[in-house]
Amino acid sequence: MKRITFLLALAMVVGVAYAAEPPVHSVNVVGYANIPQPPGLDMKSSVFNVSSGTNTIQEILGTNGTANADETLADNVYIYTGSGYKVIWLYAGAGDPSLHLKWVDPDIGGPSTDVFLPGQGFFVLNRSTTTNYYQQVGDAVDEDEINMVIVPGLQIMAYPYSADVTVDKLACTNGNASADETLADNIYLKTDSGYKLLWLYSEPGDPSLHRKWVDPDLGAVSTELLPAGDAFWYRSRSTTNVTWTENRPYLND
Repeated sequence: MKRITFLLALAMVVGVAYAAEPPVHSVNVVGYANIPQPPGLDMKSSVFNVSSGTNTIQEILGTNGTANADETLADNVYIYTGSGYKVIWLYAGAGDPSLHLKWVDPDIGGPSTDVFLPGQGFFVLNRSTTTNYYQQVGDAVDEDEINMVIVPGLQIMAYPYSADVTVDKLACTNGNASADETLADNIYLKTDSGYKLLWLYSEPGDPSLHRKWVDPDLGAVSTELLPAGDAFWYRSRSTTNVTWTENRPYLND
């Protein structure tokens, strides 16, 4: 399982923050994260509110990937639109500093302006044969509560706070629950060997499993780690929008 270097700092680095650990006291917390991107395709998200801008792909991913004037040879980002994918790529063109080492959007013929706030996911394709690392720096998410809309069907989502979390700690348990995985909401986690399916289980007679995310390989509630900076697929079986409400897992005072 991939892990990240994840530090929270106030003027200087003062500690390591994970959702499953005791809370960290902080004021105006600035964070740094070293996000691994293995070769091939992976789902990513923004860990922070980027201090210098608006959480564009440029600010989230930086420029240390594989760049090329040919999108089929460069690192790609795939943005899921609900009806298909939009592709941008890390461009190399030393003769044009306005585009060189920028994530280029072919639809606008310039650097991508797509914005991804914590909680939103996208795909990254690493063309290298070795793991690349994206360094993210920004303000740790400090809202007391975050409400995210889960729409009917399939979408890419992420934990919206600047911390790791395990699936059993996720608060998105108010969707469709069923003892049948084909009728329940599903989460698909990317692993080294493919996707792992979890589903929102319904068993009123067993409170240890009722409305919990069950891992069928274990026959128990999933404790799979979601590292900060990763994302996952969510399939909603509901016919209307569902609100996923999370509360901040660390202190900010």
